[in-house]
Amino acid sequence: MKFIFITDTHYGGPDDQGYRQQPRYNCHAEELLDKLSDFIRQEDVSFVVHGGDLADWGNRKNMRLAGQLMKRLPCRVYLSLGNHDLTEDDSVAAWLEETPQLFPDGAIDYTIIENGLRIDVLCSNWGPRPAFWNIKEPQLAWFTDEQKSRLFDGPQDMPRIIVSHSQPCGLPPAQTGLDHDLHAPHEPFQQYVRETCESLKPLAWLGGHNHMTIRRRLNETQLVTAPAFSEAPFEAKLFEFSDGKLSMKTIVFGGSVGFQWRYDFDKTHVQGRACDRVFNS
Repeated sequence: MKFIFITDTHYGGPDDQGYRQQPRYNCHAEELLDKLSDFIRQEDVSFVVHGGDLADWGNRKNMRLAGQLMKRLPCRVYLSLGNHDLTEDDSVAAWLEETPQLFPDGAIDYTIIENGLRIDVLCSNWGPRPAFWNIKEPQLAWFTDEQKSRLFDGPQDMPRIIVSHSQPCGLPPAQTGLDHDLHAPHEPFQQYVRETCESLKPLAWLGGHNHMTIRRRLNETQLVTAPAFSEAPFEAKLFEFSDGKLSMKTIVFGGSVGFQWRYDFDKTHVQGRACDRVFNS
């Protein structure tokens, strides 16, 4: 079974403003998604998991745009809501009303079970109020007790993956040349990731938020984030699960698009090293 992981598309937002690691090209969103669609058909991909910040702002106009764009893909799409998706008082209710196809069972926290693999999708919280982001407050990711308990509901005897918009770890110094992890979540969240990986031993924890490639190993778990799909050079992660094992490789669409794009070579760490872009377990 194969599935695609993309993240941080920020549909509805400007290409020349906001947090970006590389130039953004949402002005060509349809072409990029059509290239991804061709790949999905070619590789017989079962579904796509979007790691959050599908929209640049969590209002209904952007939700409708994002929902229509996701319908271009020829397979199921699941969404882990990001902080930019949760900026309005009614963002959660609006997402469930406007794009119900992205949320199994009408919930923003859910579990997918397919071909013997369990995927737990949890909506990261960013401030005192769950499932809401106040842009004036620090971005401190956390989960409620109810969310944490979901991981212990249902079957526990199958391989699993955990997905959240918050990145599970920071970018390592070996990737940047700095003397510290870059863009790491705050320590309480990192501690929860460590404890959860120790107790549940997921095959992988997938995140977004930082717009960068990370691949670190924590005991038996691969900690993975992806760069923004809407930013050059337009990358997605292809995962394959077979015989209880998980593999990943990075797919680049920049070479096949029909428009000119530029790349910031001062930020090559965003794409990661060769060892960050692929694994076999």
